[in-house]
Amino acid sequence: DALRSIDAWCEDLSNCKAAVALDAASETWPVAGPFTAVLAVDFLHVASPGAKRGLFAGADKVLAKSRGLVFLVGPFSIDGKITDDNLAFDAILKSKNEAGWGVPEARDVDAYAAQYGFDRIAIETLSPDYFALVYAKCST
Repeated sequence: DALRSIDAWCEDLSNCKAAVALDAASETWPVAGPFTAVLAVDFLHVASPGAKRGLFAGADKVLAKSRGLVFLVGPFSIDGKITDDNLAFDAILKSKNEAGWGVPEARDVDAYAAQYGFDRIAIETLSPDYFALVYAKCST
């Protein structure tokens, strides 16, 4: 259902390919690229450490090297600052006892990104509890 919904939203877009299921924890994705961007929405707070690494490892392989971007949207703690609502949400997620679950700290995401040559280039506040982090390949 989710893939069909994504495809429906992209139906009239010439620059949007059909949605595919992939295992973010895998460093090999079932797509070849090169793509302009990878978008992950409401993912990192319920992702295992392997899936967090896999997101950047996979993005590194499928993105256009000179202009590929990774967009991450969801709840984050920014430089140690977290809203009361996200703090409560974090406690709920951590009570589930799933490895890696919880509201991520942006600096920790930066560390995952850096392992694969990505730098955070922007952070946008979408609401007090919700952010977009944008990453690009480091220039070499």
